[in-house]
Amino acid sequence: MKPTALLRLALAGTRTDTLRVALTAFSAMLAALALLAALTVLAIPDPVSPPDAGVPLNDQYANALLREPGLHPGVIAALLLLTIPVLALAGQCARIGAPSRDRRLAAIRLAGGTPRQTMAVAAAETGVASLLGTCAGLVVHLIGREVLHRPDDTGRLPLPTDVLLPVPVLAAAVLGLPLLAALAAAVMLRRVVVTPLGVVRQARRKRSPKPWPAVLIVLGVGAFFAFEGLVRWYDET
Repeated sequence: MKPTALLRLALAGTRTDTLRVALTAFSAMLAALALLAALTVLAIPDPVSPPDAGVPLNDQYANALLREPGLHPGVIAALLLLTIPVLALAGQCARIGAPSRDRRLAAIRLAGGTPRQTMAVAAAETGVASLLGTCAGLVVHLIGREVLHRPDDTGRLPLPTDVLLPVPVLAAAVLGLPLLAALAAAVMLRRVVVTPLGVVRQARRKRSPKPWPAVLIVLGVGAFFAFEGLVRWYDET
């Protein structure tokens, strides 16, 4: 299948399919903004140690979270954690119009498409929608960098708008997220069988739950109280 035909089939469909693509692109834009913000904080250069051997600080920023280099890992972790609800939103968006998409995939099989080609169409839909979203996120990031570059009276910046990520890093972030989304869609479709008569999802037989999660929870709670008691004993001694 030619790439142009694959792209045309991936973006074809009804209004519901268009809505699914738009919401997936919006989710990818939010994820791209969070990732670019985390990479921007990571790219803040280390401050030069002052002559009086004090703690080096990024004095060009007004926010203490950006001014102290020791707080940067926590800020980066918080920004990356923001992508979790965004990815959950993307997963919910993929369910919109699922019957219509299944009928479209079945029509492709009825027209002579192979199972691999139908899965490629479904994965390409997610990848293209995510690519549109990440490109929009990059544009919003670059525009916001110019709009929010407003030093205060002391010359300090509220955000790291003085840091511009290298082009290879921007390209990796913009292209990496859609690639991961397409691969995730392909993995999720491994148990989906598309036939000319419809879509069949294979499911494993449900097994009885194992006791290991409960054991791990009990051990975790016990370790927490044991650690707290050890800290109190150390403080008393």
